[in-house]
Amino acid sequence: MKEALESLTKQELVALLISERETISRYQKKIHEIELEEVAQKPKLRTMNRFLFIFYLLLMGGFVSAQEKDSLSQAEKERREHNIQVGNPFKKYGYTPKIATLSKGKYLEWHDLDSIVIIGSVYYNTKSKKIIDFVERDMTNPDAQPLSDIRGRWISPDPLAEEFPSWSPYAFVYNNPLRFNDPTGMAPEDIYKLNADGTLTWMSESNTDVVHAAKDFNSDGTVQSGAKGVEVGEKGFVKDNTQVYAVNGKDSEGNTSDKHTTLNFGGNESKALEYFKFAAENTNVEFNILTDNSTTVVGTTNLPFGVFPFNDKQYVGLNSGYDTSGISLYGHSHSVQYGAAITPSGFEVSITNSKANTFSYSKLGFGGDRLTATSFPNSTNNFVYAPKYIEGAKTVHYNGNSVLSIQNGFKPIQK
Repeated sequence: MKEALESLTKQELVALLISERETISRYQKKIHEIELEEVAQKPKLRTMNRFLFIFYLLLMGGFVSAQEKDSLSQAEKERREHNIQVGNPFKKYGYTPKIATLSKGKYLEWHDLDSIVIIGSVYYNTKSKKIIDFVERDMTNPDAQPLSDIRGRWISPDPLAEEFPSWSPYAFVYNNPLRFNDPTGMAPEDIYKLNADGTLTWMSESNTDVVHAAKDFNSDGTVQSGAKGVEVGEKGFVKDNTQVYAVNGKDSEGNTSDKHTTLNFGGNESKALEYFKFAAENTNVEFNILTDNSTTVVGTTNLPFGVFPFNDKQYVGLNSGYDTSGISLYGHSHSVQYGAAITPSGFEVSITNSKANTFSYSKLGFGGDRLTATSFPNSTNNFVYAPKYIEGAKTVHYNGNSVLSIQNGFKPIQK
């Protein structure tokens, strides 16, 4: 082969090379055409494979479904058929077509929100007037979450039912939820609103008397959730123990009042002090409190800068009569924020150190609180409570001759 090539001339070699290149080119073109044909055949093969796979799944699914259907009880088959036929629009014509559902009747997939309602534990069709299903809930399971108004059912009697024999033990807010609420779950109460002028307004009827500040009420007259009032006594306590006396009252700013109203707490001085503190902190008028021979009353003349000082028996609702020698406690509130708040009238008081409650005082004249204190010779607790004082609530103790102490907060008992 080598010798044959060497014997060829230059022109013959060029002609041979061109011939061979054309031959090679034809082979390359043929190979490329074959490759293109193979590539074109692959999608067809993939499509056929997918079709065979889907056919296999459908075949197996039908087989499994047939097995599952055969394993269902007759009752379950009827239940599923019922769930399917709920969606049959031709039922009233007696025609039962095949209806496709996602769960094949395992679940109810047709919901007519206009006609099907839950009442108690049943699904009720308001159009057909028939019960179409039941809500099944295990009420013995404490973790069960009941649906709709099932959660509103009572599953046990009210533990306080014995206190209200005239009402059903399953009754809630006297069967009147539009008027009453039950923020505590405890016994119902007579609710009173303490107005800013110191008057009480009855709001609702119940078993014990509770006084709430005006800010505790919603616009509809119900008590706000979580609001805390003062329980003053049993039902009817406020009505039975309130006394109103005619007076010719006038405070230091010229405001006038024609009545002094007292609430008699009997021998319960601690409850009276609790109510006095609450009233002083939640109104814009002055209140006073007096204990005479183990009977305590709280009163107000409904004036912002003055209160009748209980210095005449006609203004005091005391069961034992009015004996000044038996008075052991007398206090009143000041509703202002500044210096006068901590000053019993008849004295001039100046705090030199608010944190340490150090102070100085001087006598201004024999009148006002100073005079009242001399009328109670055996009282060891004469005080002024200033809940709104600019530097924090303070209690000032005094007698007819001097200012004894100033303490932070409400400290009615001198120690």
